[in-house]
Amino acid sequence: MNRYEGMFLVDNTTVNNDWDNLVGHIQGILTKHNSENIETQKWGERKLAYKIGEHVHGTYILVRFDAPNIAVSAMRKEFELSDKIIRLLILRDDGNLSMISTPPFDEEGKNENEAPVTDAKAEEGSEVAENAAPVSEPDSGDKPDEGVEAEAESKEEEVTA
Repeated sequence: MNRYEGMFLVDNTTVNNDWDNLVGHIQGILTKHNSENIETQKWGERKLAYKIGEHVHGTYILVRFDAPNIAVSAMRKEFELSDKIIRLLILRDDGNLSMISTPPFDEEGKNENEAPVTDAKAEEGSEVAENAAPVSEPDSGDKPDEGVEAEAESKEEEVTA
């Protein structure tokens, strides 16, 4: 048996009305395919980046479980056919999935793990500002207007000669 993490996007009205039934539905599919539920976390309601069907908001649920390799594809198909689940993602946990062990958003929907965005030019002594190449002005011969004028003058001299 391998350890898996499943991220489920479900309809938030279903979650608000009957949380226990929804968790029972997910766990029922897991046990039907000889898997063992370890942990279920509700990650909260979020506004979706784009509309999925008639859904504008959804609730994310993270489920950790142990399952045999051959059962995952049948389990995934059954989850996709469920009318309670909008989207899902199941990944095998080889010990590298620790980055999704806690919800990435706080109560206000802000990312807690995200570093603040700063302007590298404004920070004196920053590595990016120190290693940046200086911006130089092009040479006077590189300007397109002068080359065009010189070419036009030479053509005028040829015509008058």
